[in-house]
Amino acid sequence: MLDPIAARGRRSRVAEHFDCLLIADPDNLLWLTGQRAIAGPACLVLTGGRWCLIARHGALPSLPDVEMISGSSQVEFSQRIAGLLQRRPACVDVAPPDSTLLHAAGDHGLHHVGPVIEVLRQVKDADEIQLIRENVSLLDRALGELEPHVHTASTEVDLWQTLASALNAAAGGDVEIEGNLASGDVRTRDGDPHASGRRLQDGDAILLDAYPRIHGYYADLTRTWCRGEPSAELERLHGAVLTTLHTVGAALRPGLTGDDVDRLARRTLDECGVDSSFPHHTGHGFGVKQQEEPWLRPGSSTVLGAGMVVAIEPGCYVPGVGGVRLEQDFLITQSGASPLGRESFSLIPQGDA
Repeated sequence: MLDPIAARGRRSRVAEHFDCLLIADPDNLLWLTGQRAIAGPACLVLTGGRWCLIARHGALPSLPDVEMISGSSQVEFSQRIAGLLQRRPACVDVAPPDSTLLHAAGDHGLHHVGPVIEVLRQVKDADEIQLIRENVSLLDRALGELEPHVHTASTEVDLWQTLASALNAAAGGDVEIEGNLASGDVRTRDGDPHASGRRLQDGDAILLDAYPRIHGYYADLTRTWCRGEPSAELERLHGAVLTTLHTVGAALRPGLTGDDVDRLARRTLDECGVDSSFPHHTGHGFGVKQQEEPWLRPGSSTVLGAGMVVAIEPGCYVPGVGGVRLEQDFLITQSGASPLGRESFSLIPQGDA
């Protein structure tokens, strides 16, 4: 769970950048309050260095530096916000803002600063890092329990449902799980494949990219397995992508740009003799959002810093063979990077169902 003291520190840091700010994105509300139980709609309002939380429904959490106001109707909710703004120009973290916020702002309008808030979220506090570390461990454990079922599952959907069950059992509750699951030459090369009724066959590449959300924060891991004996070419692709993942992971450190990391990944694939033109980023940050700054992609000038958490996910997609993608999460440290979760990337699934 998030630490209320750390959340107060995050509010203080945000207040250094804005005089008048509306926080309406539920993910940013979680980040800044540490609370998931705020019944929406709700808005965290910063004016003149003071915070106020306005919510339409339910009990409000107790935050020592935040004034709490309930607004029972949409009109009252808007009026409460307008009263705090006092006709001053304001910034907002959502685009486009809904009619309630626009009405509260009146003729002065609202300036979208969502990207600025995203940058402020890049460096994680200790409570966020601990929660992400726990979530990655839960996902890692569930993937380990899933591996033997790759040999026996009938369809992609069967495999996905087995993962969901294992993850819910590991987390002890209902988990929001999204991601990609595909099998075979064609589907593993799709841009955004979801589990289908396709029957799994011997020799299939099976690509699984899972990003569950637990207690409001994400984990993000990808594995590529083979059902039965892999072809020599699939083994070669998998080996090249794994070498690339290890090379990039070992090179991560403060001071590198997102473009530096992406170039290294593509250069390593080239040196392995496989296609390096994968159509997606090499990696991204994550936290309350599944993908966020820092982006590790061509042209990114974002500079890595200690405390950032990133997912590295190189891939290679070849017609007639299939797609291979592997993903590991890392915490950027003062001197390099520390992997989160097990480094288990065998092409042949381990264990018996």
